[in-house]
Amino acid sequence: MSRSELRRAWSETSHLMQSLRDNPDCAREEYDRATDPYDPGLFAHLSFDPADDVAAPYVQTGVRPRVAILREQGVNSQMEMAAAFHRAGFEPLDVHMTDLIAGRVQLDDFRGLVACGGFSYGDVLGAGEGWAKSILFNAELREQFGAFFGRADTFTLGVCNGCQMLSALKPLIPARSTGRGSCATVRSSSKAVWGWSRCSARRRCSSPAWPAACCPSRSRTARAAPSSRTPRHSRTARAAGW
Repeated sequence: MSRSELRRAWSETSHLMQSLRDNPDCAREEYDRATDPYDPGLFAHLSFDPADDVAAPYVQTGVRPRVAILREQGVNSQMEMAAAFHRAGFEPLDVHMTDLIAGRVQLDDFRGLVACGGFSYGDVLGAGEGWAKSILFNAELREQFGAFFGRADTFTLGVCNGCQMLSALKPLIPARSTGRGSCATVRSSSKAVWGWSRCSARRRCSSPAWPAACCPSRSRTARAAPSSRTPRHSRTARAAGW
């Protein structure tokens, strides 16, 4: 018996359960892809050297915008996030929600805000919503976050539960009318699915409000390996409008 046949037998029960819980067509596509011996899987061809320090020319200018690496109880990826921003030419600072509540740190001192992921509040259902409520129901924090979002010289990134938290702060974000809280997909349920993507060359930011360190002009492109066919699960992303 081949590896694919063994995996097909092993995964059959999970597939049948998923067919009842989710969209059966999507469940079948995922099952067929996972047990297809000719599926190349996900990997990337890089057009650049990942060890190349692209931020070096900008760091030498002395411009290192401060970015708050925001975390809450249970978040576990703040160190990796801080390391990534440090390498990209920023000055990251570990900021816990208690720092903001106690007034030890103010968002006025930062150009960037990153709400980290992991398992805030034990990753229970709606954990990001609970995180957001600690801001929305605190008059001082609500005003502070609203002022930060309203500035023209700031950026905000949310990852995992941090993204869920930010989506619940829509009332404080000026461009909230263009945001989307959730997307209806052909899956009829929420589930993380690996996908293929191609990143086009970055354009240099033309806004004078942004320092050079935020807008490297050197092109960096990562593309998925070519395949003889389009991954079946890509239609889920298209249906969601991603």
